[in-house]
Amino acid sequence: MSWPEAFEVYTQKPIAIFGAGVSGLAAKRLVEHKGGEAWVFDEQCGNPFNPQAAREVGLVILSPGFSPEHPWLKIAHEAHLRILPELDFASVFWPGPLIAITGTNGKSTLTELLCAALKEAHHPAVSVGNIGYALSLAVIEPNELPQTAVCEVSSFQAENLELLTPDALLWTNFSEDHLERHLSLESYFRAKWRLVERLKPGAPCILGAEVARVAQSLNLCLPAKTKVIDFAAPNASRGPQGTVFYTRPQQDNYLLAKAYFEAAGLDLQALERAARSLQLSPHRLQKVATVGGVGFWNDSKGTNFAAVLAALNYFKPNKVLWLGGGKAKGGDIAQFART
Repeated sequence: MSWPEAFEVYTQKPIAIFGAGVSGLAAKRLVEHKGGEAWVFDEQCGNPFNPQAAREVGLVILSPGFSPEHPWLKIAHEAHLRILPELDFASVFWPGPLIAITGTNGKSTLTELLCAALKEAHHPAVSVGNIGYALSLAVIEPNELPQTAVCEVSSFQAENLELLTPDALLWTNFSEDHLERHLSLESYFRAKWRLVERLKPGAPCILGAEVARVAQSLNLCLPAKTKVIDFAAPNASRGPQGTVFYTRPQQDNYLLAKAYFEAAGLDLQALERAARSLQLSPHRLQKVATVGGVGFWNDSKGTNFAAVLAALNYFKPNKVLWLGGGKAKGGDIAQFART
């Protein structure tokens, strides 16, 4: 059964949306845009999903924040309902190419850079996904020209994909994160690896060297068109001088975008122009002020140990007083302190 035929079957009943956040409400709009009826279930709104509701709906669309162990998913499975992530559902309606961007760190900046560079190269593009603009909304936005979706994909979004087929994948790096959800580094890696498995045949797959090393340690086969980039190589090229992409960690993102532009046969000068003009989103190693000769920097988007270390390395050999805190995500804090 083709997807249009399957969607007609599903919309004979209301479609359940799990979660009333950005992804969930975007999926609701897309369902209604396509002529279906959407029921949103959200614990904080006091409308729980139960066996009676499971008998009345034809499909479940899942927000990425839902743990695989959530009791609502058990109810849906017992009712033999198909469960699709919002990104998966939206992807079947997206009319243009889709480039997937993932990684433990750097994926938002890479998404912004690549989208800006594509526009500079006269290829209409839009940043979607985990960056804050759901693909479901991009689908229903009217556009005169076909666009490329540059889609930031988190491990939560990737782990259950079954319909999305990216036209390219750029994977920045891999280090411990989200272990409170995935429980082990291998489970976390395999969640992201789902994007590799879903790539279209022959699609470019561009990986940081540490990603390739982990894949090989797990006996996972890299696709035929894989390019591995060693960011730490002595002869590694740099981004434009005078930009944040000239040195690490942002240099890594520039090299990934450059590798994609080369694979796609696009104008590298457009990428350089984008790198020179791009303003990074807030909270990414952003200087706040200098007081009494001491610089104060905001890097509150550094939400795991690897991201913090990358930021601290930026200031070597200067002394740094680091102030941090937040939610425990399962990393090795003792090893972090020793480093």
